[in-house]
Amino acid sequence: MTIPSALSTRLCADHDSLRELRSDWQALADVARSPLLDHAWFDACAKYLHANDTLHVLVQYDASNTVTAIAPLVRIERERRSWLEFLGSAQLYEPSGMLYRDPATLPALYKAVAGTRWPVQLRRLSADPDHKSLAPQRRWQSGLWMRAMTAPTAVLDLQDGWDAFYATLSSRRRYDHRRAQKRAANFGTLQFQAYQPTVDEVSGLLERAFAIENRSWKGKQGSSVLKRPQLESFFRGYSSAAAAEGTLRVFFLVVDEVAISMALCVEKYDALWFLKIGYDDTYAKCSPGILQLMYIIEHCCNNGTSRIEHLGSFEPWLAAWTSRVRAHATFVHYPQNLTGAALLLNDAVRVLRSRLTSDNQEA
Repeated sequence: MTIPSALSTRLCADHDSLRELRSDWQALADVARSPLLDHAWFDACAKYLHANDTLHVLVQYDASNTVTAIAPLVRIERERRSWLEFLGSAQLYEPSGMLYRDPATLPALYKAVAGTRWPVQLRRLSADPDHKSLAPQRRWQSGLWMRAMTAPTAVLDLQDGWDAFYATLSSRRRYDHRRAQKRAANFGTLQFQAYQPTVDEVSGLLERAFAIENRSWKGKQGSSVLKRPQLESFFRGYSSAAAAEGTLRVFFLVVDEVAISMALCVEKYDALWFLKIGYDDTYAKCSPGILQLMYIIEHCCNNGTSRIEHLGSFEPWLAAWTSRVRAHATFVHYPQNLTGAALLLNDAVRVLRSRLTSDNQEA
């Protein structure tokens, strides 16, 4: 790989500067073809999730002053410790990454990232074999890069249409689907609702969707959106931006006019991206999550959507629907200073304790 010459890196440290980058940023995001790298996503992260943190977005330019790559970072300061991480990565735990026009520019960008005096934690970068050359490499800079594999995400391919997809399901899975439909019918008339909302419609639909999630185990454990005001603000802000772009999708499964499950999604780059799902535990017996997924798959097939990107973490129940996953890894950089050495020692002790605890439990 030949690294282009005359590359320079500048710091974007405030929200106004971030918004001024919108056009150049989106041009790079369109190369990546993921809404999780869009300017609207990171703009909402900065506004709603990092209002009290300091942006540390590194923007790379070539000799003609064209933006060639971006590291969407934020500086976190907690308990007299500071580090850099992807915007929104700790709160949302979604796949993230660097933006670039040409992968040949990435070594210079990672060198700039590692050249800061702070430790760096890059959560859930792509770890697919085809992307190996796009990850941080030790030879690129001083300090130490460490990698740890994290939860993969599931991909459902739908290019061949609904009938072909349904035929790939096992007889047991098709039986479970029919049984769930019969059980749902015992509650009342089943209806699937799909919305491509305008900005004015977003608030009402989110009220309805978040209320359903709050009636699930997430509400009981305090992890639902309605129990986390900062997260609710993020999803409301981002959803409005997605609706303005025409990419927001909201789905409901309804029994006798009562919504029992929901899915908050974005349709972009020829795929449907799941951001939030949930169902009312009262109706758990009829497997509303599975029923809803089947309706959404059929809806996508009828509309020519080629795949579903099931974000978050891969769950065992998804194995019945697809064997295709995207691998992700977290990369941590320990700088060559006292802060980096202390963090490396702390992390090593934590890993050792975890392994000893696991060994004792197995014994």
